[in-house]
Amino acid sequence: MPSTSQVAGPVPLNYATAPPRWKKVIRRILLVLLLVPACLAGRRWGPYTWHQSKVLYRQYRCMNLKMPADAVVYEEEPDAAAQLLRSSDYVPYALHRTQFVNDVETPLTPVQAAAFEPECWNKLATPTSPIGLDFFVWGFGSRSTATIFLHERTSSGGHRRLVCVSYAPERYRTFQPAFFPGMNYYASVALPATWSQPITVARCKYWGGSMRSGWPPPPLVRVYAGQPDPNDPAHFTIRYQMWGQEDVLDGRLTDDDQITLRPRHPPKSPTD
Repeated sequence: MPSTSQVAGPVPLNYATAPPRWKKVIRRILLVLLLVPACLAGRRWGPYTWHQSKVLYRQYRCMNLKMPADAVVYEEEPDAAAQLLRSSDYVPYALHRTQFVNDVETPLTPVQAAAFEPECWNKLATPTSPIGLDFFVWGFGSRSTATIFLHERTSSGGHRRLVCVSYAPERYRTFQPAFFPGMNYYASVALPATWSQPITVARCKYWGGSMRSGWPPPPLVRVYAGQPDPNDPAHFTIRYQMWGQEDVLDGRLTDDDQITLRPRHPPKSPTD
């Protein structure tokens, strides 16, 4: 048995000396001085930053939208349209056309065409946004057109823009096979937003002359997703069909922020 003198006593704990009280007060004051401006800035700029981050995210998706070349974005053939309408990216586009048979106007069976409307564009072009207001001024509701081209394009002068081409053929009686801006298609051209700037919309020129609309047999229009030209940043193409005939539209962004669409070999109505 060890002797009492050999048993170790309790080891003393060496605590650090408590900091002076005045240092704690200074730390708390500094913390308050940092938190108050941060809270005020968050209250002032927080909603704007949150809103702008959503705009920039949707804008990025629109400017980089990739669609397969064989993806259909507008379809009038009833069975094919019904198949597309099962997807949430497509909305119905009601058609009530007529045709003349022996000089008698005969109503055709109403058709629910399918129109492609990507979510990123619908959320970007809201009625209260700059690009949405311009879109609605011309009578094109965001739920009443087919988005046939959506991507970034850069003009020959280096003007980088967000470009959206929307197709809206006549719903009642007549049908116009040619593509006329402001009549059956609308081109949105916008200077992209930044953290400090909203989207700026260019004022496009629209068709203002007379035109001939006929009552041909059902054209059964089919439009495929427009494709950006990888070799020409200002150019894009849109493939389409009418009356079983196929053609390609050559689209181009010009330096004055306009969009031109030129058909290569326009389809002809069987009645022509």
